[in-house]
Amino acid sequence: MDAKQATQKALEYANELLGNSARDLRLEEVDRSGGVWKITLSWEERAAAKGMLSQINGTPREFKVFSIDDATGQMVSMKLRSA
Repeated sequence: MDAKQATQKALEYANELLGNSARDLRLEEVDRSGGVWKITLSWEERAAAKGMLSQINGTPREFKVFSIDDATGQMVSMKLRSA
């Protein structure tokens, strides 16, 4: 499996697990280590304030690391990552 395929798998899992709650989904990082791809995705926080401060600082984002098994393409884990 290459980086594109691992990223596609992570995106599929994110959409399946999170549904419409993941707005403005973005790829942040890709790393392969020990037969596992670690794909970091981010999206706008659903409950983010839309006031003046958010317009200046930007909308807060939530980050998750999806671990994808290189041999099977199965998701091994999904973990929270701080910004």
